[in-house]
Amino acid sequence: RCINPPTLSSACNNKLYQLWAARRAGFNVPRTLIGSAGRSALAFVDQVDRAVYKPLRHNIWPIGNNQFTTLHTTEITRSDIVVEDSASNLAPGIFQELVLKKYELRVTVIGEVIIACRIERPGGGDHVDWRQASREADPPSYRVVSLPSSVEACIFDLKRILKIGFFIVDLVVDQSEGVYFLEVNPFGQFLFPESHNPEIPMLHTVCAGMYSWLTGETFPVAKEDAALTRFKQTEQYQAFVTGPGREPPTPISRKSLSVFDPIAHTLGTIGSNPTA
Repeated sequence: RCINPPTLSSACNNKLYQLWAARRAGFNVPRTLIGSAGRSALAFVDQVDRAVYKPLRHNIWPIGNNQFTTLHTTEITRSDIVVEDSASNLAPGIFQELVLKKYELRVTVIGEVIIACRIERPGGGDHVDWRQASREADPPSYRVVSLPSSVEACIFDLKRILKIGFFIVDLVVDQSEGVYFLEVNPFGQFLFPESHNPEIPMLHTVCAGMYSWLTGETFPVAKEDAALTRFKQTEQYQAFVTGPGREPPTPISRKSLSVFDPIAHTLGTIGSNPTA
């Protein structure tokens, strides 16, 4: 079985397809222009109160000393657009209306399980891109929240359209509690909220959803025993992060020697090879 067939996962990385699927699933989507930084981009920026730019594809560039950088979502103004720049005219991107958000939601979906984390600036206000803000003096806070039933319905409709079983959805909530879709990631990172807030049962939730999908059975590890802080102290964790080539895990044994064996197996199934 394959929770995310490679061809469908590849299709999900297409930002245009994501936006189409989100609209079809019933999500609100900010006004968007996909194109080059030409006159159409100028006209778009003039039509919205505030605008952001994001790349069509995620790219990473080396900057020396084994360091890398990437382009995050960035607020732009009219003066940032150079109409006659031939280079930018050959590099289409996403121009989007900036939603004045109250907070963000990062929703992890695995099988029929959903866990949503609220991301916000502790001192108030918002971040244009919380990923960049994580490195600032005022990093965002994380906590688990329940989603409105209407948003959950949109997520499961999106899952039906995308035809994959594991993905991350990034949403923003405006000052009037309106929810807007930003993007979906079929290979999204999911453990870092628990690293910031140990009360978030991210590891247990994801493993329970994956284990149930793989076996049709209930995950045999209690929530308190599947805390990320405890897992990091185990031999199974060290083998998972340092093992040769991050090889696919061996099948789950019905008589595991440790309660952490199913966790290591489940994370390996997601992280190294989606088949089982």
